[in-house]
Amino acid sequence: MHPGEVIVAVIVLFVVLGAIGYVLSVYNGLVALKNNIPRSWANIDVLLKQRHDVIVRFMQAYRETLDWMYSDPEAIKTYAAHMRMSESLVQLQRDEFNPKEALNPDRLSDLDLVMQDAIAGKFLEKPLTPEQLAEFIQIPHR
Repeated sequence: MHPGEVIVAVIVLFVVLGAIGYVLSVYNGLVALKNNIPRSWANIDVLLKQRHDVIVRFMQAYRETLDWMYSDPEAIKTYAAHMRMSESLVQLQRDEFNPKEALNPDRLSDLDLVMQDAIAGKFLEKPLTPEQLAEFIQIPHR
């Protein structure tokens, strides 16, 4: 065999081995991805359950805080001291600008205006139906 032919044979051998190695590497990567998909879905399910628990706890704390703000005079004193405002001004602000009914999470209002803004901003194609709204806005009840 001529030395030039040996060099060409070695180069061809390296190219073939490189191609085989590349194909095996890609195949192993695809198999690993396939095996990770069920684990990833399981992780998503766990995260969604944890998120739901966090939302339930948050809404419970929000409702308790709202009840405290409007039932205990100490709430006005605490907030007035924190904001360095008079208690009468804090009470006026609470009663006039933030009535308890407007902050109640069990009673949502002005959703039509929000949907119009979402349509104008191209976040929605058309207004949501009541069924879609109920599915979209799932506030845990008391």
